[in-house]
Amino acid sequence: MIVNFVIFAHKSSNKMTRKVFVFILFLIHYIIITHAQENYEIKAGIHTTSPKNWDTTSYTSYSHKLNIYTGYSRLNYNIDMFSSFTHPYKYPTNLSYTTFTPLNYSFGFSYDKISLGFGFAKKYTYDINQTKPKTEYKAFTFSFGGNKFIIEPYFVKFKGFYDSNSPNNDTLFKKTGRYYSNPSLMVTSLKINGIYFLNNKRFAYRALSGFTYRQMKSRGSWIIVANGYYTQMHSDSILYSKPVELAYDSIKTLRSFTIYGGNIGGGYGHNFAMGKKKRFFLGFTLAAMIGVQQKQMYLKDSITINETKAAAGFDVRMAAGWTTDKFFAIAYVSADRITTSYLKIQFIAYTVPVSLTIGFRFNVKPPRPYRWFMNTKLYRWL
Repeated sequence: MIVNFVIFAHKSSNKMTRKVFVFILFLIHYIIITHAQENYEIKAGIHTTSPKNWDTTSYTSYSHKLNIYTGYSRLNYNIDMFSSFTHPYKYPTNLSYTTFTPLNYSFGFSYDKISLGFGFAKKYTYDINQTKPKTEYKAFTFSFGGNKFIIEPYFVKFKGFYDSNSPNNDTLFKKTGRYYSNPSLMVTSLKINGIYFLNNKRFAYRALSGFTYRQMKSRGSWIIVANGYYTQMHSDSILYSKPVELAYDSIKTLRSFTIYGGNIGGGYGHNFAMGKKKRFFLGFTLAAMIGVQQKQMYLKDSITINETKAAAGFDVRMAAGWTTDKFFAIAYVSADRITTSYLKIQFIAYTVPVSLTIGFRFNVKPPRPYRWFMNTKLYRWL
């Protein structure tokens, strides 16, 4: 089981910064102490009686390594809106709401089946005309599981969006240079993903994102994916900008909607191990899903629309990097899409996490409580 725990906050404080530095110093102190011990003590503490139940020529495990990493990350939320109603406009009327979030500093560590990470946002940098609203956001994500099965719950909340398609659908953009913005637009989303890897004895998904494995031979795996989700979008004003609102016909007064449902489907993942020593890798997973979705749409003047219908979902992840027994540098990006529609209007909501991470691996003797855990049936089953 790999457990990832990541927290992002849009503001950082001196108090929080001091706590982080104290934690880092404690971690460094712990590493120095463990490295000062004899090698035979380290080796004695990291071996269990359970046999390796995978193809060791396909990938290797770093369960005896403490991985410490740092880097940069960015998390955006996007809402694309399309209409096929007949309308008088001669230019594109689709809206592409997105967030204006700062770059985050990230820090974390992983050891065997446990991983912990934090993100701290930089200050916002505006352009001269301040044409984009500052986005306030909170995000919580973690995952647990191994190369066989993982579960990934996450929660995000964003407030403050702008239409990145304004240059195409606003005839005044060339003159003003200002994007259409909606500072009151708020999105809250909760989702739980589950992924099962059929070829888990040869394909190491955690080589792409968990830092505790390394693929030694190029291998792939069919995957089974299921999820449940809840998403709410709310605005104090109508969602559509004036230059395009007539294209959205009878629901042009839409102010908010709530959707929840579940999907199940499948896909494929592959990790290419490259180079003479197999230190470079390029990997991906791609899945398509179908399920049932319940939606509630709230129009101006307290009009509510309820509907239940089938809906599709997509999950795409990509990673590339260079990794050795002591060092790794990994770039990771993913897109998790939820699609909903009503009449001739389609909404596509998706997050886009992007991260660039570098880290180091250290041989570390497991703490006494963890050594006890390593000898349990639960540990061997995971």
